[in-house]
Amino acid sequence: MKYNILFIGLSLSVAVIMNSNAQIQPENPGLEDWEDAGTVIDEPVNWSSIKTSDDPGINQYAPVVWDQSTDAHSGTYSVKLFNVETFGIVAAGTITNGIVHADFNPDNGYVYTEPSDPRWNTPCNDRPDSIVAWVKYFPEQNDVGRIRAIVHTGNAQIPDPTKTNWVGEAEINFTTEINNWTRLSGHFNYYNNDTPDYLLIVMYSGNGTTPVKDSWVLIDDVELIYNPQGIEDQFSGKIDIYSQNNSVFINWESKNSTKNADIKILDISGRTVWTGNIKTNEKKIIQMNVPKGIYVCQITGELQVYTQKLLIQ
Repeated sequence: MKYNILFIGLSLSVAVIMNSNAQIQPENPGLEDWEDAGTVIDEPVNWSSIKTSDDPGINQYAPVVWDQSTDAHSGTYSVKLFNVETFGIVAAGTITNGIVHADFNPDNGYVYTEPSDPRWNTPCNDRPDSIVAWVKYFPEQNDVGRIRAIVHTGNAQIPDPTKTNWVGEAEINFTTEINNWTRLSGHFNYYNNDTPDYLLIVMYSGNGTTPVKDSWVLIDDVELIYNPQGIEDQFSGKIDIYSQNNSVFINWESKNSTKNADIKILDISGRTVWTGNIKTNEKKIIQMNVPKGIYVCQITGELQVYTQKLLIQ
């Protein structure tokens, strides 16, 4: 938060307007909304853990491997995932927008989309270029945290050596300590020309079936990137966007571009209310004569596209 401005994690209703073709985004991608799912600790809305798996008999024994954190990249909350040892087995912090298939043998566990139940699926008919997230990571030994995403038809799961019904796959790995909020991305590799039906995401604080006890990660602002005209998703540098007294303040520091970037500010309905540009390493103040409310600022640089939601009040 800066001054009287609240940064809000991206939500589906607003994220959709960030692209002229209204491409799909993950639900509750900023991990702002939480609910009582009958577990010891609330879960993020539209995300589930190993304690809400498809086996109620195992759920009562499954450890808590997630928490709500007020250390957030934007908004109020992020999700904290952490590895826990129980019954001599280390369980990786895991959360998914699908549902977990749990097993006492970690090698037999996976996450999957359940097409018949809207709680456990995210419809998606698009082909994103990449997935990005803001991360802090604190591994033990040589542990590796990971975010995996697939777009797929019909039924599908992660992991799956056969990649049954997979249309495309993206992966982000974090292997070393990350003390400050860092934007990481993974590009989708596509296996066929099929139109997908669903998006499945899983996020881990440890390395698959061999996580190390006490590794933990903070994850916030998960987003799919749909790059116009082949622009690569390579954000390198610093960007600071906030609003105060009906003005928008932008500090744009780019390490991989010397050209001006285009700025577009949209309202909640997707209508453009301001356009302009900003020079590399420029601090810009935009006077906004608009009603109070939620807006989206989109900056398109030479090699990157950056979007952020903010509240003008």
